[in-house]
Amino acid sequence: YGRIPSVIPLRYGVTVKRTDLKSFPTGMRAYSAPTDRDFDVFQETAVDPAVPVLIYHEDATGRFLFVRAYFYRGWVPKESVAETDRATWLTYAAPKEEAVVTNRVLTLGKGKDTALYQMGSSLPLEKGHLLLPMRDQAGRLVIQKEKARFDDSLHKGPLPYTEENLLILARRHLGAPYGWGGRKESVDCSALTQDVYRSMGIELPRNSGEQARTTPGVSFQGLSRKARLSLLKTLPVGSLLYMPGHIMIYSGEKNGIPMVIHALGSKGVREKGAVRKVPVMKVVETPVEILGSSGVTLLMRVTKGIVIR
Repeated sequence: YGRIPSVIPLRYGVTVKRTDLKSFPTGMRAYSAPTDRDFDVFQETAVDPAVPVLIYHEDATGRFLFVRAYFYRGWVPKESVAETDRATWLTYAAPKEEAVVTNRVLTLGKGKDTALYQMGSSLPLEKGHLLLPMRDQAGRLVIQKEKARFDDSLHKGPLPYTEENLLILARRHLGAPYGWGGRKESVDCSALTQDVYRSMGIELPRNSGEQARTTPGVSFQGLSRKARLSLLKTLPVGSLLYMPGHIMIYSGEKNGIPMVIHALGSKGVREKGAVRKVPVMKVVETPVEILGSSGVTLLMRVTKGIVIR
């Protein structure tokens, strides 16, 4: 990693493209099984463009930076970050006005200077223009102004926090691939919930366990199926349902059946008295009583219902 000095001069940067943030300074991927190509254990998350980061360290090769974004920390390719001074950095860290991406993904920029932004990404606004971050040959930040065009994909400021908007935003992801750690230009279960709520100005932690620990809610632990269904019906649409390793958005009832929207890796299917694990690898809307790959329904695995007021 290179020798780390006792005093590190803080540097300021802004991401200029959607990039992987990893546990180690490497572009290599690591999987727990020879046939797996989805769950890279080095992958922590993905960072969208225009995210202000603090730069703590550079690896010995000069190819990777250890950075802290507002929601995570880890290693990113140096080419994904443009360095700048603190005053300019604050334009992105604390914008006076902002535009928020409200489609699943949105491409902004022109020609070779285009970048993909995922739902919930925000950009500073100045006199009706987006301040798009670019990187010059010296690695410094260059701001390209582009006239903002507000529609269903881009909103001036966060959307109002309503049940209707929660469902509209969540359903825009339906059919998208399951993207562990933000891979495949998509979401995993906790990135889905983070992106939907961030679009309405509510910041959730990146990982499902942190989302459950840091937000208020009601406990499902120790309850029977009947009691769980009764408790679920008291929760507002858009509440989060957490179980260890997975989180879902409660989308209400369909023909009397409680439904959830979630980025689902796999489900269980009963065959000849046994449960077979079947890959799903998509964002789907399913009954909450869908069978998990463990052979237990998701409803019976839920430990907490999270209500964000």
